[in-house]
Amino acid sequence: GLPSALMSVDGASASDVYAVGADKGDGPLVLHFDGTSWKELPTGQHGDLWWVHAFPDGSAIMSGAGALVLRFMGGKFERLPNAGLGRQTIYGVWGLSPKDFYAVGSAAGRNGFVWHYKDGAFHDEALPADLPMVAHGEPPGFFKAWGSGDDVWVVGSGGTILHRKGDKPFERIPTAVKDILFTAHGAKDRLVAVGGGSNGVALESAPSGVHDVSSPGSALIQGVFVSDADGDWASGERGAIYHREGGKGAFKAVAHELPLPPAMSLHAIFVDASHEVWAVGGDVLSPALDSGVIVHFGKPIPNFVAHAEMTTANAAPAAVVCPKEVVEVAKDKSVARRWDEQALAAIRLDLPRPIV
Repeated sequence: GLPSALMSVDGASASDVYAVGADKGDGPLVLHFDGTSWKELPTGQHGDLWWVHAFPDGSAIMSGAGALVLRFMGGKFERLPNAGLGRQTIYGVWGLSPKDFYAVGSAAGRNGFVWHYKDGAFHDEALPADLPMVAHGEPPGFFKAWGSGDDVWVVGSGGTILHRKGDKPFERIPTAVKDILFTAHGAKDRLVAVGGGSNGVALESAPSGVHDVSSPGSALIQGVFVSDADGDWASGERGAIYHREGGKGAFKAVAHELPLPPAMSLHAIFVDASHEVWAVGGDVLSPALDSGVIVHFGKPIPNFVAHAEMTTANAAPAAVVCPKEVVEVAKDKSVARRWDEQALAAIRLDLPRPIV
């Protein structure tokens, strides 16, 4: 019931966990758990935060809408200047340190970019010439980056997986899917990328090639965490959680029996060094980006309780009734037009609107 959906969770340990999410007018929701209690961290910025990457020294990089990149070090937030535009969203960040990391994103889901922050500035990374083109012949959008040492991976629209080793340029890894790959995570010499459309998709890229490890009949999958010690975990639409024992075979749904609403989507999942599992989400599949939730598997921890000004949960909800004249006009119409209208209405008026 948090006012803001939470889109990402990551940490350096079970006593150093960050969760970040949407901006409902007072800045993005950023929470930190220190092993004893939760604390809300005001950023002093505006814009939805879509990802967080935590480092062992307690610092973190966060990214989101309006080309927003925040560095949290020494208890303070710093917005890192870049050449991004207001219409660009940085959906994913990963790096070796707060001074050496990658940021990936897109504008309206296409025209993807990969930036490398080093030597105190962002640098554009060259993209492969054989990228699959999406709408209007534009390059695909990119959504997440992950790496290990000098191995770096990027995933995005059109089933796109990019890989680079050391200083070599990014190369495209062919896949048999055309759906969006939202998130990727790996261990040693293997990577698991998840996404989908009407059904969930999970792909594993290993030296032997790319293999489909999707859970049969799964809904959209949005979060993934790979661990040789704890197996692979994934999460997604309808509050579903999946597990893959020992990183072998296909993902299987976990019967967690938590009372999550049907519209709930768990957008990200993380396993800490103490083998405890964290997942966050909310109403992330609509422009609302509300109804945030934190799910935890492990030893009992305290709940995060939003302060009064953050939520109107105690207020009686107003009754919602569709006017008869609207029902009459729309009885033989398609809902697709309404979706388009609502999507356009959710776009800030001071930004260019896409063609629908």
